[in-house]
Amino acid sequence: MSDKKHSVLIIDDNHDTLDMMEIFLFKHYEIHTAMNGFEDFQLAQSLKPSCIITDIMMPVMDGIKFFNSLRSREDTSKIPVIAMTAFMKPVTTKSLLSMGFAEVMTKPFKLANVLKTVSAVIDRSTNNIADEHDVQGFLCHTFCFNLFYYLKLMCLKLHIALQNEQSFLPWCDRRDAANHRQLMI
Repeated sequence: MSDKKHSVLIIDDNHDTLDMMEIFLFKHYEIHTAMNGFEDFQLAQSLKPSCIITDIMMPVMDGIKFFNSLRSREDTSKIPVIAMTAFMKPVTTKSLLSMGFAEVMTKPFKLANVLKTVSAVIDRSTNNIADEHDVQGFLCHTFCFNLFYYLKLMCLKLHIALQNEQSFLPWCDRRDAANHRQLMI
């Protein structure tokens, strides 16, 4: 196993694209490659990479079928996937993003942009996991604090109402308050 913190799985049916991306990204990430979505699906299950980059148009299993297969399995559903496509229409980009792809890179692309995109996707992915735990802890703490504060306030109101033989609740009258006070004594 490499000492690099994150791994990236790249899928493309073009050897040149695979070689170029592997040479450029290997300094930063542990790189694995595959030639089609079927091979990559098997690798994704065994490796659980930090990020996957997949071409959309490929033989055997295209990028969209591959993406849907990943999302259908619990163990691979959270892996962020970047789509590579030669289609440069904004509609294509929007539809791929709406499907759940983390990012869309259009070919041809600048290698510096590839590194920025992969880094951003991995950072978002790892930060979202930490943020989910932080938010859950914060919400639990806030709920407990608010519940404690509310109960303390209600007890104080009840105590004052019983002391003054006043109605604690708006729909109660003084006789009810007096009865509650006698029950408390």
